[in-house]
Amino acid sequence: MIFGVSTLGCPGLPLPEVGALLRRHRVSAVQLRCAADEPVHVGLSPSARRRAREQLESAGLTLLGLATYVQLSSGADGRRRTGVPPWCRDAAACRAPRF
Repeated sequence: MIFGVSTLGCPGLPLPEVGALLRRHRVSAVQLRCAADEPVHVGLSPSARRRAREQLESAGLTLLGLATYVQLSSGADGRRRTGVPPWCRDAAACRAPRF
């Protein structure tokens, strides 16, 4: 059985520290909170996303998904907005629920 947690419970903690914390508690999977004030956010460059993925992999963590606050539509004008697909592509099509 895979035991996973979300970084919602450790806001602002750098990914290497998240990895160490989860390893100590035998957690093998993580959902990353993606927000402007987090180490992982939708504005990361491709190289920063790659670095984040490598940090998770070196910690032995599987990325379950992304907890994001991306607005997909502005409402009245109906224009679509996105930022999650590059992360999902980089993370091997993980889940990215939007609330």
